[in-house]
Amino acid sequence: MLDNASLEVNEYLNVFFGEKNDFKLEQVLTEGSERAGKIRPWVEYLLGDSPGPTVLPRWVKNNGVEWYALAFNELQYKKLGEELVSFVGPSYSTFRGRQAELNPEDPIDAAADKLTGGYVYKFFGDPARIWSALELMRHVWTNRPAIVRERPRSFGRVLRDFYMAIQAGNRTSAEEQLSYLHNHYYLDALNASFLKVQMLAELGLWGELLGLPSLPDLIHSRRPLEVTRAIIKAIYYRELEGFEEKGDHIGAVEHFKEVVMPLYSNVFSSRSGLSDSEAIKCFMMLAVNSSPPRPDLRDKLLLSGNLSDGERDYLQQIAMLLPEQAPQPGGSPIDLAFNATAEGDYDKAFDYATVAPPSRTRAKILIECAYELQTLASKKEAVDAVLGLPTDEKEALLNSRQLRMLWQYLNEESGDQVSQTAVENTPKDWITWLSYLEQPEFCDRALAIARTGAVEWKVDDLLESPGAIGKLEEFLQAPPHAAAEDVLYNALPHLLAFFQRDEKWPRRQFLNVYAIILDLLVMSTEGGDDDLIIFNDLLQALLTLGVGRDKYKDSIGYAVELWNKYASPAKLDWALDLADLLIIYPCPSEKIRQNFLFVVSGQIGKFVRRISAGQLNFIQQLHGDIGQAEAFNELIDSYGLAPKEITRDAQDVFVKLSSKTVAIYTLTERVAKRVKNALEARCNDINVHISNDKAGTDRLRQLARNVDIFVMATASAKHAATEFIEANRPKELPILRPQGKGSASMMEAIYNFLQ
Repeated sequence: MLDNASLEVNEYLNVFFGEKNDFKLEQVLTEGSERAGKIRPWVEYLLGDSPGPTVLPRWVKNNGVEWYALAFNELQYKKLGEELVSFVGPSYSTFRGRQAELNPEDPIDAAADKLTGGYVYKFFGDPARIWSALELMRHVWTNRPAIVRERPRSFGRVLRDFYMAIQAGNRTSAEEQLSYLHNHYYLDALNASFLKVQMLAELGLWGELLGLPSLPDLIHSRRPLEVTRAIIKAIYYRELEGFEEKGDHIGAVEHFKEVVMPLYSNVFSSRSGLSDSEAIKCFMMLAVNSSPPRPDLRDKLLLSGNLSDGERDYLQQIAMLLPEQAPQPGGSPIDLAFNATAEGDYDKAFDYATVAPPSRTRAKILIECAYELQTLASKKEAVDAVLGLPTDEKEALLNSRQLRMLWQYLNEESGDQVSQTAVENTPKDWITWLSYLEQPEFCDRALAIARTGAVEWKVDDLLESPGAIGKLEEFLQAPPHAAAEDVLYNALPHLLAFFQRDEKWPRRQFLNVYAIILDLLVMSTEGGDDDLIIFNDLLQALLTLGVGRDKYKDSIGYAVELWNKYASPAKLDWALDLADLLIIYPCPSEKIRQNFLFVVSGQIGKFVRRISAGQLNFIQQLHGDIGQAEAFNELIDSYGLAPKEITRDAQDVFVKLSSKTVAIYTLTERVAKRVKNALEARCNDINVHISNDKAGTDRLRQLARNVDIFVMATASAKHAATEFIEANRPKELPILRPQGKGSASMMEAIYNFLQ
């Protein structure tokens, strides 16, 4: 045991240098050999009260050396990854700055995960060159000045980056933001669990969501509506979707009664604010299985929107299991509302109370409903009811300690007058939300409202309101003050999610809105990978709809600005994905398109030795696509590289695909076809399949089970299908997950795997 190491570090070192590693700890610490001397300083980074980042080799005879890079917090991890890209990089190794996928059955992987909490990189490569590069990196570490403490990021900014990571389909980045919030005490454990549930739902990881150790506590606690929505989706896809695929509505209803309700009944206590198709189908099964049955709920669900023709037919089949008409209840609306609250049916109580005449009792019921339902509409109705009472009636109502607490919850700032006004004016759509931002005192509440409104508000309402789109464009372009601008920047992922959830995304009516959101993204970004992926999403939406020369020039100008600011080996795939989009879609200005590729190519001279032959080969292909092959040859020649060598190196790698089958899963079919053509051009004897199925299908199952290599662009995948692919993919067969959504990211993922 090392006396100057913690118990955890000692345990880790004994496992790491144990039977699964031919480097032995005793030799590293005692021998005077050159090899031991190289490893010992890296071990010493783990010693002492606060272990620091390090890189350790795992040697298995006949299999070579695998390096494990370890860090102990988000900041260390990010910096270590950047330094490894700079010093080691793809020239000498397989390292691309991506988080390691650790195997819990491998004792060394499991020990690394336990020690660091998952902050691990792994890579292979040329041992002699990697040792040399690591020694240079360690020399720089030893001689660099003291690190300046990081300036804490605001809570709003970290949340913005968390939701942006979800929009980009980047789990690693989303978890980094969660760790930051936890490590900086922005969130308690319960609220961190709420965000994790939302993350897993947005990424379509239904099994993992339902397997969370904290889930039983979440189900039995008061939770945000977004969390309830996420849990219901997970329940549907894991427990009930298979019945719908087979058209077995009777089996689904029985399974809901026998399996779902005993485990998850608390999740279905209220339906308000839950308009997703998954929730509608679950609540229809609840209506059929309730004792007594609930024809009133059935009739309301049959009027729901957000359903495809097939889903509506399935819903009606379930509804037919409860054929009787809903009885008409007797009594006044306020009496019916009172009885419904006594039964815990706040959906029904709210419906009755909203049509009852004003009274203290009505206000009391609406306050209770708003607290339970948590929708913007219910809160607004309750506040209007209370503020509409005469002063003496209002004071008498709020004399109740319980009601006063609920009233303060609705106001969210202990019921002071400013907050009451803010709640009274609670927005009902994006137009009123932007108007809400005109008053600085309301800005603190605005971000939470945007998060909820992105799900509750409807695209059709925006389209049907005269002049609404023009007002939206006007407000987005000219925030009234600095506080409103900050809120708008932090609300970008919610605004974007609202439009991307639209079944008809992208719509021509919103072309200018998409362009303005692109402007806001560029103005607010700090160059994170997720922002850049979203930039490409928005640009693709514009290119899909078709834009004129001026808008095209402005958008590509932003891309040039971002690349010039953040150019690096780690961002190259993003830039190449974007360049490929410009080739895939119609181009109103060949000069502007060429200029972007020339700018990207011109910058790589700074780090040409740090990028792969596959990336250089892709750049060569892009130049050929726009008729500038000679320009590429001249450029590469100026860097001291031979164009033919680049082509040969890449072909030598891709020839390994000979006689192999490859599946590409992405919703961006044009990109998949580009990758298919590129692979077939590099390897004649290859069979490439493309899938963009939005749910599990027999064909997708067969591909997942049988192809040699499966490329799944998670950032461009339908969430219902991603878990299906993983569930049907044999463990011994690879799933490649490109960092981005474009051709370059997919080709680089395949190249790295083959290498």
